[in-house]
Amino acid sequence: MPGDSLAKSQAALVFFDIRNDSDALFGLYEIRIAGIEDLQLMELASRNFSKRHVNGLAKCVERDSTIPFVERRRWQSVKDNGKHLFDPQKGGSYAVFDQRPLSKDILEYCTQDVTFMPHLRDVYRRKLCDTWWRKIETETEERIQLS
Repeated sequence: MPGDSLAKSQAALVFFDIRNDSDALFGLYEIRIAGIEDLQLMELASRNFSKRHVNGLAKCVERDSTIPFVERRRWQSVKDNGKHLFDPQKGGSYAVFDQRPLSKDILEYCTQDVTFMPHLRDVYRRKLCDTWWRKIETETEERIQLS
């Protein structure tokens, strides 16, 4: 399988667009991230069409996930419900993230995308050769340094 020599089937710490998470972890707790895989970069590298712009996680789930339609429809429903709770333009408030304990709906919103990430990682990983893995590794490190 392409990419096997650099990306063995070991447990990987996967983030989608590491920049904001890295910035927050360092800014708040002085934690420096290392040894992660950036799923956004994996998606970009695995495309066979224009690589001009990066996609968000929702676009990746919609376009590349092979998860059954019923699960994907439920995912979209949770995503829409969450946005109505926190997005001021949809009548919500970001304050829902400050409330403790977090509401069931916000917890579900926050955790649902993470459940799709290992699946998407496998989808993209199968398409990548060692050269792309090295580029992803380098760019991930640059994203972390810049953040």
